[in-house]
Amino acid sequence: MSKKSRGKGEKPEALMDALQAANEELRTKLTDIQIELQQEKSKVSKLREKLQEAKKARELEQHKHTVLVTDLKAKLHEEKMKELQVVREGLIKQHEQELARVFKIRD
Repeated sequence: MSKKSRGKGEKPEALMDALQAANEELRTKLTDIQIELQQEKSKVSKLREKLQEAKKARELEQHKHTVLVTDLKAKLHEEKMKELQVVREGLIKQHEQELARVFKIRD
């Protein structure tokens, strides 16, 4: 009988050893996965920072272009007004000359 009880005692001990080994293996895997998760979180964080920087750079570039377009529109308007003034003065001069000619013909 002593052999049977010792044999049964060894089986649970072997089972416990196997369970402890499996448990340790699972803990190791869990630790590795947690480390990998932290690394991925860090990568995501860095990518978010880069994305924010890219957005900020794009916004600055858009603002710069908006300012340039506004300046160009203002210059274009100014040039148009100058051209209109030149045309207006030319028409006034032409009109005055025609009036003078009409008055000359009447006289």
